[in-house]
Amino acid sequence: MPNFEHAHGTVIIGQGEIDRLIELAKHDPQHKYRLCANPTASDAISEMIIVHLSDTVVPIHRHNGKSESFTFLEGYADVELYSDDGRLVQTIPMAPPGAYGRNCFYRLNSDTYHTLKILSPVVVFHEVTNGPWAKEDLIVAPFWQAPKGWHR
Repeated sequence: MPNFEHAHGTVIIGQGEIDRLIELAKHDPQHKYRLCANPTASDAISEMIIVHLSDTVVPIHRHNGKSESFTFLEGYADVELYSDDGRLVQTIPMAPPGAYGRNCFYRLNSDTYHTLKILSPVVVFHEVTNGPWAKEDLIVAPFWQAPKGWHR
């Protein structure tokens, strides 16, 4: 079963919808779920409501020729940015507006390696990136070490 769905028509997100997505993430083997607000993966813009549980593994990766932005809706995490040789160069603390003294929004305008270090039981965020979505545009860092037993 895929851990995402594409929405159709007008997309409205409230706490009830967020709770539904969290429940779907709890039943996903990778403990994540995304609602794609764009109707298809070929759209010029991809907008997603993404849920990650605390044990979700986000590989250090980058996106060729794409920007990405996050707005946090629930929970807290650190976005970590890495140099091409694997050095941690910046940590961006993220949370919903006014929570924990952290940032609520970030935008990455370059092909920079990055990951999300989840620090709360669940995080929910709105991600926007330019499309169309293509798996080959996501490049896992050659220096990233996958946890034992991890698979995509």
